[in-house]
Amino acid sequence: LGKLAGGVAHDFNNLMASIRGNSELLLRRMDPADPRRRYSEDVVQATLRAETLTLQLLAFSRHQPFDPRPVYLACLLEGFRNLLAPLLREDVTLESSLEPGAFVVLADPNQVEQILLNLAVNARDALPDGGRIRVNAMRLHVDGAGPDPHPGVTPGDYVRLTVEDDGAGIPAEILPRIFEPFFSTKGPGEGSGLGLSVVYGIARHHGGWVDVESTLGEHTAFH
Repeated sequence: LGKLAGGVAHDFNNLMASIRGNSELLLRRMDPADPRRRYSEDVVQATLRAETLTLQLLAFSRHQPFDPRPVYLACLLEGFRNLLAPLLREDVTLESSLEPGAFVVLADPNQVEQILLNLAVNARDALPDGGRIRVNAMRLHVDGAGPDPHPGVTPGDYVRLTVEDDGAGIPAEILPRIFEPFFSTKGPGEGSGLGLSVVYGIARHHGGWVDVESTLGEHTAFH
């Protein structure tokens, strides 16, 4: 499925580039007062959304460029707050905290931000009446003893990032499906259904994993 998604994404992106380029050229040749401009503008906006979908497909299929480097999480989280602020409503509060001590992880900072962004936007959507989103990080040691709930994870030291909200929660019957590509509980046009698939793909690409806990009507936390 990953190979299929990656192959489709590249061809899809080339088609979108052609559509967007020609639409922008058409707009340049049209009078600003021409009532037909809005049709070309709609096409350009659609191609921009399609490009975002392409990036999500590439991330899911692990065909997105992967550039791991030492990342200081405190700086990344601070930058993330600034990135997310315009996307939050006034009735949604963002809190972040780090366990005492310097956290340096080997990761692609752009992809870690993508994880945080996808999870935070989902958390915002789970708070229609306002509430809090909490982002934190703590140390975690995996010793490899006992049954392994995540096959393929190498024993060692990790940092666990958590995005938690005090929203509606996820129904138990839906939990087993939330990481499926294109599975979404949102209405038509409100999401691609790839957000959590991308989170899962990026975490696995980094040698990590994703856990989720949720209580209906109280909270959801992604680790």
